[in-house]
Amino acid sequence: MTTRIVWLRRLIRLLILLAVLSLFFVMLDYATDDPSINTASMTRVPLPELELDKAFFIRLENKQVVVIRYSTQLQKKLFASDEEDDASFPKFFVAFAYGTSLGCPLELSDDGKLLKESCSQAYYDFAGQPADPDGDFTALRVPVYTFCPDYSCLNIKLN
Repeated sequence: MTTRIVWLRRLIRLLILLAVLSLFFVMLDYATDDPSINTASMTRVPLPELELDKAFFIRLENKQVVVIRYSTQLQKKLFASDEEDDASFPKFFVAFAYGTSLGCPLELSDDGKLLKESCSQAYYDFAGQPADPDGDFTALRVPVYTFCPDYSCLNIKLN
């Protein structure tokens, strides 16, 4: 009878050890993020050589995206403040090309210096902010994206 109790105690210790290791594995699996999952949901879009201060519209998978490459003058105009230096200004702007007033696609304004929502009178500057400060709509939605090292392509998450 005592040998049987010793074996049962060993078996219980082994099962407890397996349970603790299983719990540790599950916690470790939830704590780490697999980068291949994030990059798999990104869509790669080739980009032409973008002209300065011109909106370039990309249409893919029933979505529209606008990409703008800033000149130094436009950077200073859009992001000027006393604390920042020119190196910290963004060089590109990427956003979903749908207005936030009624949700319609964007197009260039007649003068080519603003983005206009096609079904309303909402205008946005090239930083995605409403051009009319009294407008009751928000800035354009910016997706998760990265550029290729040479800026020849854009990796973008469409959802």
